[in-house]
Amino acid sequence: MAPHAELGDVDRQEGQKEGHRKHGCEGAENADGEIASPVDVVIRLHQDFFGLVSHIVWRPILVYQDGRHKIGIGFLSIEGDWAEIVTQMQEMEDKLRRMILDMEIGPGERLTERWVEGQLGASRTSVRTALFRLEAEGLVSRDGRGWIVPPIDLEEIDQLFTYRAVLETAAIRLGGAKAHASDLNDIEAVLDSVDADASPDLAHRAGQDFHVRIARLSGNDFITRAVSDAMTRLSRVRWLESNPKHRGWDEHRAVLNAIRDKEIDLAIKLIEAHIIDTRDRLIASLQGSRRSLRARGIGLKAET
Repeated sequence: MAPHAELGDVDRQEGQKEGHRKHGCEGAENADGEIASPVDVVIRLHQDFFGLVSHIVWRPILVYQDGRHKIGIGFLSIEGDWAEIVTQMQEMEDKLRRMILDMEIGPGERLTERWVEGQLGASRTSVRTALFRLEAEGLVSRDGRGWIVPPIDLEEIDQLFTYRAVLETAAIRLGGAKAHASDLNDIEAVLDSVDADASPDLAHRAGQDFHVRIARLSGNDFITRAVSDAMTRLSRVRWLESNPKHRGWDEHRAVLNAIRDKEIDLAIKLIEAHIIDTRDRLIASLQGSRRSLRARGIGLKAET
Protein backbone atom coordinates (compact mmCIF):
# COMPACT_ATOMS: atom_id res chain seq x y z
CA MET A 1 0.00 0.00 0.00
CA ALA A 2 1.32 3.42 -0.90
CA PRO A 3 2.22 5.65 2.05
CA HIS A 4 -0.19 8.43 3.08
CA ALA A 5 1.60 11.41 1.55
CA GLU A 6 -1.16 13.36 -0.11
CA LEU A 7 0.90 16.52 0.13
CA GLY A 8 3.30 15.12 -2.45
CA ASP A 9 0.67 13.87 -4.88
CA VAL A 10 1.43 15.46 -8.25
CA ASP A 11 -1.53 14.00 -10.18
CA ARG A 12 -2.58 16.37 -12.97
CA GLN A 13 -6.14 15.13 -13.38
CA GLU A 14 -8.89 17.49 -14.46
CA GLY A 15 -10.67 16.87 -11.20
CA GLN A 16 -7.75 18.44 -9.37
CA LYS A 17 -8.11 21.57 -11.47
CA GLU A 18 -11.78 21.77 -10.55
CA GLY A 19 -10.85 21.30 -6.91
CA HIS A 20 -8.43 24.20 -7.02
CA ARG A 21 -11.09 26.38 -8.59
CA LYS A 22 -13.75 25.29 -6.13
CA HIS A 23 -11.62 26.10 -3.09
CA GLY A 24 -10.27 29.37 -4.47
CA CYS A 25 -6.57 28.44 -4.47
CA GLU A 26 -5.12 31.43 -6.29
CA GLY A 27 -1.91 30.70 -8.12
CA ALA A 28 -2.71 26.99 -8.48
CA GLU A 29 -2.03 27.19 -12.23
CA ASN A 30 1.48 27.75 -13.51
CA ALA A 31 2.54 30.01 -16.37
CA ASP A 32 1.70 27.32 -18.95
CA GLY A 33 -1.84 26.94 -17.68
CA GLU A 34 -1.10 23.57 -16.09
CA ILE A 35 -2.26 22.72 -12.63
CA ALA A 36 0.39 23.03 -9.94
CA SER A 37 0.94 20.12 -7.62
CA PRO A 38 -0.32 20.31 -4.04
CA VAL A 39 3.32 20.81 -3.06
CA ASP A 40 3.50 23.92 -5.26
CA VAL A 41 0.24 25.16 -3.82
CA VAL A 42 1.46 24.65 -0.24
CA ILE A 43 4.71 26.45 -1.03
CA ARG A 44 2.69 29.32 -2.51
CA LEU A 45 0.51 29.46 0.60
CA HIS A 46 3.56 29.51 2.87
CA GLN A 47 5.09 32.31 0.80
CA ASP A 48 1.91 34.35 1.05
CA PHE A 49 1.50 33.49 4.72
CA PHE A 50 4.99 34.38 5.89
CA GLY A 51 6.05 36.78 3.14
CA LEU A 52 9.06 34.58 2.40
CA VAL A 53 8.83 34.70 -1.38
CA SER A 54 11.57 32.65 -3.11
CA HIS A 55 12.80 31.30 0.22
CA ILE A 56 10.73 28.09 0.37
CA VAL A 57 11.54 25.03 -1.75
CA TRP A 58 10.40 21.40 -1.78
CA ARG A 59 13.10 18.88 -0.91
CA PRO A 60 12.05 15.37 -2.05
CA ILE A 61 13.32 12.35 -0.14
CA LEU A 62 11.45 9.49 -1.82
CA VAL A 63 9.27 9.31 -4.92
CA TYR A 64 6.91 6.36 -5.54
CA GLN A 65 5.16 5.97 -8.89
CA ASP A 66 2.31 3.55 -9.61
CA GLY A 67 0.63 3.93 -12.97
CA ARG A 68 -0.71 7.43 -13.35
CA HIS A 69 0.01 8.46 -9.77
CA LYS A 70 3.27 9.75 -8.38
CA ILE A 71 3.68 10.18 -4.65
CA GLY A 72 6.55 12.08 -3.11
CA ILE A 73 7.76 12.24 0.45
CA GLY A 74 9.86 15.19 1.44
CA PHE A 75 9.93 18.43 3.37
CA LEU A 76 9.65 22.15 2.89
CA SER A 77 12.98 23.92 3.30
CA ILE A 78 13.53 27.60 3.95
CA GLU A 79 16.48 28.82 1.92
CA GLY A 80 18.51 31.93 2.55
CA ASP A 81 19.41 33.85 5.68
CA TRP A 82 16.68 33.10 8.22
CA ALA A 83 18.11 35.69 10.63
CA GLU A 84 17.78 38.34 7.93
CA ILE A 85 14.17 37.34 7.31
CA VAL A 86 13.32 37.61 11.00
CA THR A 87 15.15 40.95 11.20
CA GLN A 88 13.03 42.33 8.36
CA MET A 89 9.85 41.28 10.14
CA GLN A 90 11.10 42.87 13.38
CA GLU A 91 11.97 46.09 11.58
CA MET A 92 8.44 46.24 10.18
CA GLU A 93 6.98 45.78 13.67
CA ASP A 94 9.31 48.44 15.11
CA LYS A 95 8.32 50.90 12.37
CA LEU A 96 4.63 50.41 13.09
CA ARG A 97 5.25 50.82 16.82
CA ARG A 98 7.21 54.03 16.19
CA MET A 99 4.41 55.42 13.99
CA ILE A 100 2.02 55.00 16.92
CA LEU A 101 4.38 56.28 19.61
CA ASP A 102 5.36 59.30 17.49
CA MET A 103 1.67 60.08 16.86
CA GLU A 104 1.91 59.55 13.09
CA ILE A 105 -1.07 57.31 13.79
CA GLY A 106 -2.94 59.24 16.44
CA PRO A 107 -5.06 58.12 19.40
CA GLY A 108 -8.54 57.13 18.26
CA GLU A 109 -7.49 56.44 14.66
CA ARG A 110 -8.70 53.25 13.02
CA LEU A 111 -6.55 51.14 10.76
CA THR A 112 -6.91 47.98 8.73
CA GLU A 113 -4.44 45.20 8.07
CA ARG A 114 -4.64 46.00 4.35
CA TRP A 115 -3.71 49.65 4.98
CA VAL A 116 -0.74 48.70 7.18
CA GLU A 117 0.33 46.13 4.59
CA GLY A 118 0.37 48.82 1.92
CA GLN A 119 2.20 51.35 4.10
CA LEU A 120 4.96 48.98 5.21
CA GLY A 121 5.18 46.62 2.24
CA ALA A 122 4.77 43.51 4.38
CA SER A 123 2.71 40.35 4.07
CA ARG A 124 -0.73 40.28 5.64
CA THR A 125 0.24 37.72 8.27
CA SER A 126 3.43 39.60 9.20
CA VAL A 127 1.25 42.66 9.75
CA ARG A 128 -1.24 40.65 11.78
CA THR A 129 1.53 39.21 13.96
CA ALA A 130 2.89 42.71 14.59
CA LEU A 131 -0.58 43.98 15.52
CA PHE A 132 -1.06 41.13 17.99
CA ARG A 133 2.25 42.04 19.65
CA LEU A 134 1.34 45.73 19.78
CA GLU A 135 -2.03 44.77 21.23
CA ALA A 136 -0.18 43.08 24.10
CA GLU A 137 1.66 46.37 24.65
CA GLY A 138 -1.60 48.31 24.76
CA LEU A 139 -0.79 50.30 21.62
CA VAL A 140 -3.65 48.93 19.49
CA SER A 141 -6.88 47.10 20.20
CA ARG A 142 -9.48 45.20 18.21
CA ASP A 143 -12.27 47.22 16.62
CA GLY A 144 -14.68 44.88 14.89
CA ARG A 145 -12.83 43.42 11.92
CA GLY A 146 -10.19 46.13 12.10
CA TRP A 147 -7.97 47.78 14.67
CA ILE A 148 -7.89 51.07 16.54
CA VAL A 149 -5.20 53.03 18.32
CA PRO A 150 -6.78 53.50 21.75
CA PRO A 151 -7.58 57.05 22.84
CA ILE A 152 -5.47 58.57 25.60
CA ASP A 153 -7.03 57.21 28.80
CA LEU A 154 -6.51 59.44 31.86
CA GLU A 155 -7.49 56.65 34.24
CA GLU A 156 -5.00 54.30 32.62
CA ILE A 157 -2.28 56.95 32.91
CA ASP A 158 -3.07 57.33 36.61
CA GLN A 159 -2.88 53.57 37.13
CA LEU A 160 0.35 53.19 35.18
CA PHE A 161 2.12 55.81 37.26
CA THR A 162 0.89 54.17 40.47
CA TYR A 163 2.11 50.82 39.12
CA ARG A 164 5.52 52.32 38.37
CA ALA A 165 5.78 53.83 41.83
CA VAL A 166 5.21 50.42 43.41
CA LEU A 167 7.73 48.72 41.11
CA GLU A 168 10.52 51.29 41.22
CA THR A 169 10.42 51.76 44.99
CA ALA A 170 10.56 47.96 45.31
CA ALA A 171 13.52 47.87 42.92
CA ILE A 172 15.51 50.31 45.04
CA ARG A 173 14.53 48.50 48.22
CA LEU A 174 15.72 45.19 46.76
CA GLY A 175 18.92 46.28 45.07
CA GLY A 176 19.81 49.84 45.97
CA ALA A 177 22.16 49.00 48.85
CA LYS A 178 24.13 46.46 46.80
CA ALA A 179 24.20 48.36 43.51
CA HIS A 180 27.54 48.11 41.71
CA ALA A 181 29.45 51.32 41.07
CA SER A 182 29.58 50.48 37.35
CA ASP A 183 25.77 50.31 37.18
CA LEU A 184 25.45 53.67 38.92
CA ASN A 185 28.06 55.16 36.59
CA ASP A 186 26.03 53.94 33.61
CA ILE A 187 22.92 55.62 35.03
CA GLU A 188 24.85 58.84 35.52
CA ALA A 189 26.07 58.66 31.91
CA VAL A 190 22.44 58.50 30.78
CA LEU A 191 21.67 61.68 32.72
CA ASP A 192 24.80 63.39 31.38
CA SER A 193 23.73 62.64 27.81
CA VAL A 194 20.95 65.23 28.06
CA ASP A 195 21.64 68.95 28.27
CA ALA A 196 19.49 72.07 28.09
CA ASP A 197 19.50 71.98 24.28
CA ALA A 198 18.45 68.33 23.96
CA SER A 199 15.41 67.57 21.82
CA PRO A 200 12.23 66.44 23.60
CA ASP A 201 12.58 63.03 21.96
CA LEU A 202 16.15 62.54 23.19
CA ALA A 203 15.18 63.70 26.68
CA HIS A 204 12.26 61.28 26.72
CA ARG A 205 14.39 58.33 25.64
CA ALA A 206 17.01 59.11 28.26
CA GLY A 207 14.34 59.48 30.94
CA GLN A 208 12.85 56.14 29.97
CA ASP A 209 16.31 54.55 30.06
CA PHE A 210 16.93 56.00 33.54
CA HIS A 211 13.81 54.43 35.00
CA VAL A 212 14.42 51.05 33.37
CA ARG A 213 17.98 51.03 34.73
CA ILE A 214 16.68 51.87 38.20
CA ALA A 215 14.33 48.88 37.89
CA ARG A 216 17.25 46.71 36.77
CA LEU A 217 19.03 47.37 40.08
CA SER A 218 16.49 44.98 41.64
CA GLY A 219 18.11 42.04 39.87
CA ASN A 220 14.57 40.90 39.04
CA ASP A 221 13.82 40.53 35.34
CA PHE A 222 10.06 40.67 35.90
CA ILE A 223 10.29 44.07 37.60
CA THR A 224 12.55 45.37 34.84
CA ARG A 225 10.22 44.21 32.06
CA ALA A 226 7.17 45.54 33.88
CA VAL A 227 8.69 49.02 34.20
CA SER A 228 9.81 48.96 30.57
CA ASP A 229 6.29 47.97 29.47
CA ALA A 230 4.70 50.72 31.58
CA MET A 231 7.08 53.31 30.12
CA THR A 232 6.21 52.17 26.58
CA ARG A 233 2.49 52.51 27.27
CA LEU A 234 3.09 56.06 28.53
CA SER A 235 5.31 57.05 25.61
CA ARG A 236 2.56 58.53 23.43
CA VAL A 237 1.63 61.24 25.91
CA ARG A 238 5.08 62.84 25.79
CA TRP A 239 3.95 64.71 22.65
CA LEU A 240 0.85 66.06 24.36
CA GLU A 241 2.23 67.77 27.43
CA SER A 242 1.82 71.53 27.14
CA ASN A 243 4.97 72.32 29.15
CA PRO A 244 7.51 69.49 28.80
CA LYS A 245 10.32 71.39 30.55
CA HIS A 246 10.32 70.62 34.25
CA ARG A 247 12.68 69.77 37.07
CA GLY A 248 12.62 66.02 36.43
CA TRP A 249 16.34 65.78 35.69
CA ASP A 250 17.26 67.29 39.06
CA GLU A 251 14.97 64.74 40.68
CA HIS A 252 16.68 61.93 38.77
CA ARG A 253 20.09 63.05 40.01
CA ALA A 254 18.82 63.34 43.57
CA VAL A 255 17.64 59.71 43.44
CA LEU A 256 20.97 58.56 42.01
CA ASN A 257 22.99 60.47 44.62
CA ALA A 258 20.93 58.98 47.45
CA ILE A 259 21.61 55.46 46.15
CA ARG A 260 25.34 56.23 45.86
CA ASP A 261 25.35 57.43 49.46
CA LYS A 262 23.51 54.26 50.58
CA GLU A 263 20.59 56.39 51.79
CA ILE A 264 18.08 53.87 50.53
CA ASP A 265 15.04 55.13 52.45
CA LEU A 266 15.66 58.62 51.08
CA ALA A 267 16.07 57.28 47.53
CA ILE A 268 12.74 55.44 47.86
CA LYS A 269 10.96 58.58 49.02
CA LEU A 270 12.53 60.63 46.23
CA ILE A 271 11.64 58.22 43.41
CA GLU A 272 8.06 57.87 44.66
CA ALA A 273 7.62 61.65 44.96
CA HIS A 274 9.11 62.13 41.49
CA ILE A 275 6.75 59.61 39.87
CA ILE A 276 3.63 60.94 41.61
CA ASP A 277 4.54 64.56 40.83
CA THR A 278 5.08 63.67 37.17
CA ARG A 279 1.71 61.92 37.09
CA ASP A 280 -0.16 64.86 38.62
CA ARG A 281 1.52 67.38 36.34
CA LEU A 282 0.86 65.32 33.22
CA ILE A 283 -2.81 64.63 33.95
CA ALA A 284 -3.42 68.29 34.80
CA SER A 285 -1.77 69.29 31.52
CA LEU A 286 -3.91 66.86 29.51
CA GLN A 287 -7.12 67.94 31.23
CA GLY A 288 -6.30 71.59 30.54
CA SER A 289 -5.59 70.82 26.87
CA ARG A 290 -8.69 68.73 26.27
CA ARG A 291 -10.28 71.16 23.82
CA SER A 292 -7.13 71.72 21.75
CA LEU A 293 -6.43 67.98 21.65
CA ARG A 294 -9.94 67.30 20.39
CA ALA A 295 -9.45 69.94 17.70
CA ARG A 296 -6.33 68.07 16.57
CA GLY A 297 -8.37 64.88 16.25
CA ILE A 298 -6.73 63.24 19.28
CA GLY A 299 -9.04 61.02 21.28
CA LEU A 300 -8.97 61.57 25.04
CA LYS A 301 -10.85 59.32 27.42
CA ALA A 302 -11.68 60.95 30.75
CA GLU A 303 -11.41 59.35 34.18
CA THR A 304 -14.55 57.57 35.35
